[in-house]
Amino acid sequence: NPTTKALEVKLAEIEQGAGASAFGTGMAATTSAICATMKAGDHCVITDCSYGGTNRSCREFFTPLGMEFTFVDFSDPENVRKAMKPNTKLVFSETPAN
Repeated sequence: NPTTKALEVKLAEIEQGAGASAFGTGMAATTSAICATMKAGDHCVITDCSYGGTNRSCREFFTPLGMEFTFVDFSDPENVRKAMKPNTKLVFSETPAN
């Protein structure tokens, strides 16, 4: 879609990023981020205040594929630090949650 591509180019330019990706839904963005970053054996620290669909996808879709998720309270950065493991590949936060 040329309009989506134009948006991605402009967002990357505004944010001085190497690139940008636009999605039709939050779950499409979430799933893409996890799939692009993680593989079996990898770990993710994720907010315990995530969207219900995100939480469910991590527990019921990605965990059976061999990915590990630790849900923690992100209001204290120390919780995130303590949850990190040698195989942590992603720290994932989102807002708003439901």
